[in-house]
Amino acid sequence: MRKSALGFALIAAVSVAGCSSTQTPRAAPPTPPTEVQAPNTPPSGAPVDRAAEAEVHAEYFDRYHSCLAELGITVTPTEDGGFEVDPGAGGDAALAEADAACKARLGDPPDYAPVTREELTKLYDTELATRDCLEANGYDVREPPSREEFIESYLGDQAGIAAWSSYTDVLDPTEIEDTCPQPTLG
Repeated sequence: MRKSALGFALIAAVSVAGCSSTQTPRAAPPTPPTEVQAPNTPPSGAPVDRAAEAEVHAEYFDRYHSCLAELGITVTPTEDGGFEVDPGAGGDAALAEADAACKARLGDPPDYAPVTREELTKLYDTELATRDCLEANGYDVREPPSREEFIESYLGDQAGIAAWSSYTDVLDPTEIEDTCPQPTLG
């Protein structure tokens, strides 16, 4: 299967899951937008229902995936949780056209509510507990940054990307995930 650099960029921007199709890419018929609504952002300081937020995103990406498949773009999940994109004979141009058509049909992906310092503090604590679990089970885990460095890395220039994770150096998470679950915001 051909991996497309543009495909990865377009699909990564909307974090799609796997699908496949053998159809030839074609233009999408005009369809009125049927946007998936993001959960309301709660008032400042109120907790966010991350599970409900994840459901809304999963629904959107399922629909986005189906749309790409209708237009002949194959997106196949990989074992490591990533994906491969095969835009078919139309190449990157077909993928860009399908992406634009699907976004015109569905709207842009729903936004996530901003992450709070309180959520990141809890995530950091969970990462530390997971680190302890991994080390107790024979895994080497690099030294974590301070709590403040962790939080600032999440909120800083590359918002949403932490500078450290207890699972960073675990090559095959499937071997230990049941014993030491990977931390999440929710």
